[in-house]
Amino acid sequence: MNKKLNIVILTASHPIKESGGLIYDMYKSLSDAGHSVIVIAKSNNYNVNVNVDIKFLYSRNKLIRFIRRTCRFFFDHFGRMNPDYYMISINEYKSHFSTKKLLSKITFNPDIIIYTHPHNFGDSKNLFELNKRTGAPIFNIPVDTAVFTGGCHYTNGCTRYESECGCCLGLYSNKKHDASYKTFKYKNKYLSQTQIYLLANEWILRQARRSFLYSSKPFFKLDIVINENLFKPYNRTIMRIKYNIPQERSVILFGAHKISEKRKGIVYLQEALKELYQEMTEVERKSTVVVIIGNSQENIKDLIPFDSYLLGRILPEVLPEVYSLADVYVSSSIQDAGPMMVVQSMMCGIPVVAFEMGNAEDFIIDGETGYRVPLYDTKQLKRGIQLMLNKTEKESKRISENCRNIAISKSSYKVFSENIDKIYQNI
Repeated sequence: MNKKLNIVILTASHPIKESGGLIYDMYKSLSDAGHSVIVIAKSNNYNVNVNVDIKFLYSRNKLIRFIRRTCRFFFDHFGRMNPDYYMISINEYKSHFSTKKLLSKITFNPDIIIYTHPHNFGDSKNLFELNKRTGAPIFNIPVDTAVFTGGCHYTNGCTRYESECGCCLGLYSNKKHDASYKTFKYKNKYLSQTQIYLLANEWILRQARRSFLYSSKPFFKLDIVINENLFKPYNRTIMRIKYNIPQERSVILFGAHKISEKRKGIVYLQEALKELYQEMTEVERKSTVVVIIGNSQENIKDLIPFDSYLLGRILPEVLPEVYSLADVYVSSSIQDAGPMMVVQSMMCGIPVVAFEMGNAEDFIIDGETGYRVPLYDTKQLKRGIQLMLNKTEKESKRISENCRNIAISKSSYKVFSENIDKIYQNI
């Protein structure tokens, strides 16, 4: 029997809200396995009760939150930053918190400290001090590339993180010793002395292996954790009635938290759907619809040649219902460590067509759970959608079962906790 561990999850995200839902799944997976788990989060911005042992480092009132958001808005929109690089973590040293205060929130001697969703909460110095004072190894579980760069969350092909950053494209900088260089050097000063391990999917690990900051650090493959009891198949007929989607039509589903984000690749989806539409007969066109979920800042329906339904933002607890009404989920992301929606969809038994990016690399098996296509190749994206829509009822049922089974085998609560146990035993 494996040792029951004391585990701290250090995060900026609220365990329930938005992407912080991943924190809740980590917590439940590990606590359900018998481990003692505490979440230490940056602040409680939401008046909600959660069934989680959570300690907030500080509280923020509405005025402070308003001032900070206003300052960030003007800095992001009028500062010298390229939005494609998501320079959220530039000047990391300004994110330093009192390690003594962090330690005061921990009520046991930790065996593991998990660091994830850290946006502007804690820094490399905090991790170094926590590791030295507790003796607990740091399990860094990144959700993007910021952990091994000088501040960008998506590199967009830039390789300067392989040496020392500087001349940062995200800052429109031609200076070697710019803010990205200083952040990079600050990180290296402390990470080089820290017992830290990188746990991530293959897409992140492949880049991290080339990074100067983590090239000498141990790596472990770790898939995302998804609540298989929430994300499960629902009756398609009933779900289409509930959401007013015609029963007799083939449904292509697309979604993102912010659809208009360039990295979500809506222009590539638009082109693929346009090509698909042009190849179809009039009868096929009328029998196909596109369902879109997420926040849109433009009339997204005007970009889609098929009849389309815009459902807006869907709460996580009802998201499985929307997956279940689809025939295929399409992910057109071109810069994404996830998306989580790829695995959520498969957990609901819905096949996925996606660019070779993030979770798609680890979960999609061509013809068995969907199709992976070369990055930016809209013709292959169109072909993948076409192939899924043309499956027979028998083939579709087999593929749906494959999706559910593979997602559970890689991302269930039980599998995630077992993987953490194995990694701990092997360090």
